[in-house]
Amino acid sequence: MKAAAKFLAIMMIIAGGLLLISGKDQKELLNPLAKLRQASTNENKILRTVGFLPAWMAGKTNFYGKEIDELIFAGVAADENGNLVWDSQSKKINNSDYLKIKDNIRQNGGINSLSVTMFEDEKIDKLIANASAVNNLVEQMKQTEKENNFDGINIDFEFMNDQTAVLDDQFVEFIKAVKRATGRRVSVDIFANTINKGDEDRLKSLIGSADEVIVMAYDYHRPGSDNAGPVAPINADSGDHYILETVSRLALLNIDKNKVTFAIPLYGYEWKTKTDNFGAKVKRGWYQMASIKRTKEMENDGGFVIYDMRGVGTTMVDDIKEGEMRLFYDEMSQSPWMVFKTSGEIHQVYYENEQSLKAKIELLRQNQFKSVGFWALGYEGNGVDLDKLVNQ
Repeated sequence: MKAAAKFLAIMMIIAGGLLLISGKDQKELLNPLAKLRQASTNENKILRTVGFLPAWMAGKTNFYGKEIDELIFAGVAADENGNLVWDSQSKKINNSDYLKIKDNIRQNGGINSLSVTMFEDEKIDKLIANASAVNNLVEQMKQTEKENNFDGINIDFEFMNDQTAVLDDQFVEFIKAVKRATGRRVSVDIFANTINKGDEDRLKSLIGSADEVIVMAYDYHRPGSDNAGPVAPINADSGDHYILETVSRLALLNIDKNKVTFAIPLYGYEWKTKTDNFGAKVKRGWYQMASIKRTKEMENDGGFVIYDMRGVGTTMVDDIKEGEMRLFYDEMSQSPWMVFKTSGEIHQVYYENEQSLKAKIELLRQNQFKSVGFWALGYEGNGVDLDKLVNQ
């Protein structure tokens, strides 16, 4: 079965199942490949836009203002004792170019938030179990927020070994404590699998404790994956995770969609692979991040002989030659990808472009989500107009 036909068949099955299951509040899960609905009013059409600006991109982004409703500065870590870590990256909170964008966001009616990060399960557990450490962290966040004129706090505590740990009572109480103490808007970043696997009551408890839950809808394939593949697939073959899976779960749980933001990527990855066809096994020990900016440069100025296969409807590469690049668009995942051969090595790049981003945005809009996020500002370069992408 061809990929496009298989995708449509799966979509029909999922949509039909949802209509049968959700008897109280039937909401059709719309097919992003179908003809797009024409919104009747601007209110229905416009999505709130959240932009993450990591510290390492400070001074390297476009000059944003009206395009972004919430700008989140990411780059300040916390330790297990509740101390904020002020290293060379986090100190870019005072970068002059970032401050100009921050001020422009505010002048255009947007808000600015500070993201605080932790990425080790044991350290997160140690912190939230220690009331003194929590109080210390909250006081430091309050002081930083006040000194730097932030409107909110984003908690990006990522449990790498147990992605449902953010649903535990202790973590939910931590979020409530941050909100009570700061009196500010509080958002929480979670993995898509937290939604897919989480208990319904616990999910509702976490979402109820925060002003916003941001689903990190990316890195479905990433460094460490056995196979190359799309970073943010809308759909996928059996056994792989995908964005529609999470959208479906939220539709069934009847969770307040006004409080859920899907963050989608402005990047992909490049791997060396063992073969040249879609989803090939990767060669361990080498990869590169592939921003939209970089992939556009590769297409236009990479020095390859390019064969555009995006309208052919095949994923078969058929013995690519040295110096060749072939461009594809996978209909099931709604993801562009390229393969090329250089220095005797096969490279595959799975990335994002205007078409794939638009497909994700339309999926969210048509399923009544009100907000979309982007990780991360600066990766799009000058080739993507976020305001046009989201609101037209």
